[in-house]
Amino acid sequence: MKLDFLKKISFRLLCLALTLSMLVCTGCKEQGSDTTTSGGSVKPPEPTMSTEPLNTDNGVVDLGVGLLVTKIGSYAGIYMEDGSDRIVSNMMMLLVKNTTGKDLQLARISVVYEDFTAEFEVTNLPAAQSVVVLEKNRHTAVEETYKEITVRDLVYFQEPMNLLEEKLKVKGGDGYLDIENVSGEDITGTVYVYYKNSAAGMLYGGITYRAKLENGLAKGSIARVTTGHYREGNSTIVQVVIST
Repeated sequence: MKLDFLKKISFRLLCLALTLSMLVCTGCKEQGSDTTTSGGSVKPPEPTMSTEPLNTDNGVVDLGVGLLVTKIGSYAGIYMEDGSDRIVSNMMMLLVKNTTGKDLQLARISVVYEDFTAEFEVTNLPAAQSVVVLEKNRHTAVEETYKEITVRDLVYFQEPMNLLEEKLKVKGGDGYLDIENVSGEDITGTVYVYYKNSAAGMLYGGITYRAKLENGLAKGSIARVTTGHYREGNSTIVQVVIST
């Protein structure tokens, strides 16, 4: 009698556990089922753009000290600004050019319209280069003319960004970076590699990705770092830093 009672209790507990597991999994999505191209060997689609002249006499907006907005328009391709790499279309974009002799560390750009303000953020833009920047809140492109374009938090590096090629040789593939110590001595501290998306000689995305190698690197040795966004042929390393 007691045994039958225990069997019934065990059976009911098993049924309850199965029911709960089904409830927990309801609405679950298979990992990687989103439309993304993050990391690995998946090659992102070639970006496309449609631009229009800026509302100025010379067709550009100077944000101060030679940081220019040269184009405004729409973009189709991967959305890189939040790291999701989802495929988007008709996304509001700016083409920003650094005509100064200094590498840009940060600039936050606002494009003001009648009913809303579009926000853009640029990081780690080398001197004399341009970058396609997408609206950080995923605003789609609009046909109306903007009222003004302003910048805040405009910061330049005091020293040029450095690849430290005399100390480190960095070579990347899809989803990884190989870091080799060519300095002739042990490197202590943490190595940071900063890189941006690129295609056909153009940088894409205000975002700058960072790969990290901890615990130093013995002389002559090579370490592989897994990266979420580095793609051979579609990424450009802009800075290497050794932090002690």
